[in-house]
Formats: sequence, structure tokens, C-alpha cells
Amino acid sequence: MAMSKNNINYKAYGSGTPILFIHGNSLNKDSMEQVYEPIFQNSNDYYRVYIDLPGMGRSSDTGINNSDDMLDALLTFIHELDITNQLILFGHSYGGYLCLGLMHRMQDSVIGAHLNAPVIYAQNDDRILEENENIIEQKITTDNPDEDYQNYLDINTRINNQTWQKYMAQIAPGLHQADPEFLDYLHREDNTHYKLSCESKFNISNRTTITLVLGKRDNIVGYRDQLNYFAHMPNTSLYVFDDAGHHTFIDNYQSNEAIVTHFLNAINTQQ
Repeated sequence: MAMSKNNINYKAYGSGTPILFIHGNSLNKDSMEQVYEPIFQNSNDYYRVYIDLPGMGRSSDTGINNSDDMLDALLTFIHELDITNQLILFGHSYGGYLCLGLMHRMQDSVIGAHLNAPVIYAQNDDRILEENENIIEQKITTDNPDEDYQNYLDINTRINNQTWQKYMAQIAPGLHQADPEFLDYLHREDNTHYKLSCESKFNISNRTTITLVLGKRDNIVGYRDQLNYFAHMPNTSLYVFDDAGHHTFIDNYQSNEAIVTHFLNAINTQQ
């Protein structure tokens, strides 16, 4: 059932330990819900909350001038939904960046974070990026707009019918729904306002269990910055795929369930 709180559109399933899923920039909750809900759908242990970030999907951009406002809106949402106790976070790209902000602001509340290709540095000049070289596994025949297919080729690595279908189901809906004016506004002045004010001083509890999933062909956020940042953090599992780009959950979709299961087991062991 779709609901709204604090101008944030969300969908929730199940009961138990709360998990908040935060999608990437210009996407919507489909990119998280369609990837992870099939893994959790038979679980009785977790309360899963999938959101549209403010200004994306069906959520209002009211009061959002920068990423600090975005983080504050998420904190208000979390408190209003009363999911502050033993919270687990899943974040992709910009969603992963916001997860870092939440872990910084909620050190005693967040027990785990599953970060898929997270932004570490908001400004492009600070990032070490890779080239995405497509691995053509199948010829794709499509009636979809050329723009969708070109975007798929630009960001995905493994090119086959399965990853194309997943791209269209998980990524394209958010891009089609995106508000270009708001996104341009958020990224104005060379991402100065996209950058969290706490970026240079993220402080994450050593008790937080972290899983980091990266692709070596990621041309959006790279993977080296993330490895350098998390390599010496305790309770951290690192997955780096040679044959994946920014969407490892699509390029290597067969690995999603095993990685998530290991992550949840690690949290339970740590607790």
C-alpha cells in the first residue's frame, strides 16, 4: 500500500526490524523495491520501507534546497515513522551517500548498512572514475525509445536480455518520472549544494555492520574511493565485481540474494 508522510511517498511491507531502502539520484523506489522485495517477500522478520526521495518519484520537493535538507527530511521521516530502533539501511549511489549521512547523525540507531555503489564524494572532480566497457552477451532487439537503450549501454556492463529487462523495470521508470528542473537545481554550482556539509567528517559507529558492493567499470562514482574509504573499517564486507558497472544489482543480479543473506546474518551475529 502506497502512503505518504512528511511529503515522502513510500511503500511498506512486513513487520519486525526496520529496513529503509534509499534509491539513487533521479530514480524512484522501483529501483530498490523490485530488486530487494523478492528476497524479503517471505520473511516475517523485517519491516521494509521503500521511499521516493524528496523531489523524485511521487515525493514533493517542498523545502529541499540541498542535500542537507534532503538528509533532514529523511531524519524527520524516520522519526515520524518510529523506525529509529535498530534501523538497517540499504542505499544505492546517492542513496548510499545519504545513508552515510544518516549513520553519522544516528550512530546509536543504525545497526547495518548495505551500500551499493555509494557516492563518497559529491563533486565529480573529487572522484576517481572508471570506463564502462560493455560485455555483449546477447544481441538486444527492442521497441523501446533509443534514449532508454543508450542510457542502458552507457551505465550497464553486461548486455543481455535479462539485464535489459531489469533495467527497463528497475531504472527507466524513475528516469521517466524525474523532474529535470529539480535535479538541475540540486546539482547547481558544480554540485556545491549536492554535497553534504558533513561529508568531510562522516563518523560511523564501529558497531555498524556494513556491506559494500562495487563494480570495477563504474563510470558514475567509481570504486577506488569506496575501497579506500571502507577498507579499514571493522565489520565491513567488500564485494567488487570485475564485470559490473554502476548497477551491480543488475549486471550481477544472480548474486543479490546471497550478498543480502550474508549481510543480514552478519548483523545478527554482531548483535
